[in-house]
Amino acid sequence: MVIDRRPYFRQVASPARRLVFKRGESEYEVMSSPGVIRRVPLSQVREALGASPTSRRDFQECDMTAAQLFREGSDLWVEYPTGITVSTGELFTP
Repeated sequence: MVIDRRPYFRQVASPARRLVFKRGESEYEVMSSPGVIRRVPLSQVREALGASPTSRRDFQECDMTAAQLFREGSDLWVEYPTGITVSTGELFTP
């Protein structure tokens, strides 16, 4: 599978925790075309994915999947808006 017209993303960092409070934002890698990866904070992920403001549910479900994968230590990518997860190797296999 090669990236077609859909962007992929994954969470790569979470906010720093201090006692019960979190400071900062989660960070994500967004791949919009093969080999083009941008690192963005949570506040810019929707824009980087090209998500419309009306697609809130799709984004929330994909973000929950990315967060769960991050907590599990996985390096899988989440396809937006379908939520399908794929490995880096699968993304570049013709």
